[in-house]
Amino acid sequence: EVLLVQERFAYFKNYFKLPGGCLDMGESIESGVEREVFEETGIRAHFRGILAFTYKEQFRFGHADVYFGCLMSLDENEEDQKITYDPGEIAACKWMSLDEWANSPEKHPVPITLHLARLAIDVLDGREQLLEPDRIEVISKNPNRPSWDIMMYRRKNNDKK
Repeated sequence: EVLLVQERFAYFKNYFKLPGGCLDMGESIESGVEREVFEETGIRAHFRGILAFTYKEQFRFGHADVYFGCLMSLDENEEDQKITYDPGEIAACKWMSLDEWANSPEKHPVPITLHLARLAIDVLDGREQLLEPDRIEVISKNPNRPSWDIMMYRRKNNDKK
């Protein structure tokens, strides 16, 4: 199933979308996605990997936008969590069959969510792979600069269903 929200003040009325928002300064993709899902729905879901991402050069306020579509999961003992949301921000929140959402183009005001739904099915069926993180330590050739970590996201074997 897929967890969807309907924003109270959305440009596209009466459409459900994936929960999401902006990363906080210094926040990892994994932590930010889990936080946003919890803040918007009250559901504690766990990051599994990135399905795909988009880049838009000119978005809001003259800034670029990178949108990460991620696959999340619940542990077996967490499947009975109650949906809770802020009615000032969210008009409704619901679970929907992933197959239903992926096969209903009319339910997608923008094409990225339809593509993500279909890609999620392909990943879960083993036909596609997630982009998963690898932490890489970068050691500077400048002795006055400390080393740092970067995250490289790449396709890995999807042996976790």
